[in-house]
Amino acid sequence: MRKDFFDFPTTFNFEYALQSDLSNELHLELASNLANNPEQIKQMSPRKFEELICGIFKNFGFCVELTAQTHDGGRDIIAVDTFSVSKTKYLIECKHCKNIGIDFVRSLYGVVTDERATKGILVTTANSFSKNIKNHIDRNK
Repeated sequence: MRKDFFDFPTTFNFEYALQSDLSNELHLELASNLANNPEQIKQMSPRKFEELICGIFKNFGFCVELTAQTHDGGRDIIAVDTFSVSKTKYLIECKHCKNIGIDFVRSLYGVVTDERATKGILVTTANSFSKNIKNHIDRNK
């Protein structure tokens, strides 16, 4: 897989991510549809996108909390890795849009700092990031 400036794979195997908890027909259908037609993710409502990402983290073994749709405090999902020696807290912001501005990244960075979280993750359907965003991330690793 190709790596980008975040140093993680830019493609994601939805079918693999969801298979650990495929007890109901809806998850099976969703996994199959997204694996075969990844563009369908852009057809989801923003809340369904958040629920999908929350489910993926849950299926990877994280304890997850999906925050309220409004007044979410700058993060949509709180995920805690309870398997590591020191619990790792991730704040995840989901943006279901075509373009991501630097304000989203700065806001997430501020929330991560304020809540003393281990990491912030921005999950988006955007096609690319601006140079300003890449520079901000490089300065604040």
